[in-house]
Amino acid sequence: MFDKFSINLAFSDKDILNDYYKWLSICFDNDIKFVRIFLCSFGVNALFDKESLKILKNILDKALEKEIEVCLVLNNFTDYNVNTYLDINDKRYSWLNNPYYFKYKKAKNFFKVVDKDYFESLTRVLNVIEEYSNVKYIELMNEIDQIECSNIILINWLNDLILLLKNKYGERFVYSSSISNHRLFEKFRKNINCYVDLHFYSFPYVTAIENIEYINSKGDILYLGEYAKYSDSSYLDSLESKIYFVSGLWGFYFYNLNYPPLHWWWQDLLNDEEYIKIIDVFKDLSAKFGKVRGISKGKTDYRIYDKVSDVNEKQKIKERLLNLLKHPLFIFDEFKNIKKFIGRKFVKQSDVIFRNIILEDKVIYYLECNSNIVFNGNFNGKKSINLLTGVESKCKKNIPKGIYIIF
Repeated sequence: MFDKFSINLAFSDKDILNDYYKWLSICFDNDIKFVRIFLCSFGVNALFDKESLKILKNILDKALEKEIEVCLVLNNFTDYNVNTYLDINDKRYSWLNNPYYFKYKKAKNFFKVVDKDYFESLTRVLNVIEEYSNVKYIELMNEIDQIECSNIILINWLNDLILLLKNKYGERFVYSSSISNHRLFEKFRKNINCYVDLHFYSFPYVTAIENIEYINSKGDILYLGEYAKYSDSSYLDSLESKIYFVSGLWGFYFYNLNYPPLHWWWQDLLNDEEYIKIIDVFKDLSAKFGKVRGISKGKTDYRIYDKVSDVNEKQKIKERLLNLLKHPLFIFDEFKNIKKFIGRKFVKQSDVIFRNIILEDKVIYYLECNSNIVFNGNFNGKKSINLLTGVESKCKKNIPKGIYIIF
């Protein structure tokens, strides 16, 4: 029933064309039918480099052959920041190496108007893309809120750009932009004349399904372009990463979204047999359960018998603090992230997520535990399925940290 899986294929630091061919083949073999591809200085640089446009055409030809839809991301925020500490920390891929640096000096000057040469470069790409029926979504800027510029200036620039594009291409493309900070979601969503996608790396909630519910409550979802438990590295072996990945898949299914959220760490995930098995478990079970008619929050009676700490998050905080000690001026670049992290602490977080799932002919229950618990729910005689492994067993009182369906 659910055969359109999604993932990012964002960039490559080796042989770009062969890497994309390999990734698209793996996607095809595993029913991943929607991918998000970046045009940026450290990837397929088709916006600023005419030769890279040929590479992009070859990639899109292969995607079309494999019947894979593509969301094309035209820009990445690092190309407009002087200091790229927050991402790849390489000045070759920063504003200092942007072809518009010498003309505007400061990125904020670039965003005061839609530069004519820039628009020409952009339309040169879109004129080629126009012939590809598998490219419908155009993301104008990845995580625009991370650009070192006034949000108002950025919003006005985006709206001017969208108007120009619609005048030229009509309704051929569906436009979007993405942001990283949930605290700015309402501001961007209400003021930009296109879809706004919020990337969710454990913000504002520590569970993927709650983040999907949060975004879904704000309005229509076009796609969920990036998600993972952690943003600095994949940590795919950790239980937290596996639970977060599965939580995103089931959130998509319960809320009948167009596409599953696109996981970020594609290079590791596409080569990980355990994650491919998790996708297979999801496919089999969701097909068995069929269409979801409704979902509601269930009341739970439980106690924690073993609080499980998130070792990776503690390590991330420690590394960032050490980095700030070495480079104190980075505090200005980190300020947005610090505010975002503190903001999450004021959002009530749950150790247990429990949902009633109404199917066509029965009710099942979704249980996500972020600690080891004793569950006092009355499920005598019922069975549970571990969504990480697909293993079915009788319900027990002691439930280890993990993610389950009870039926």
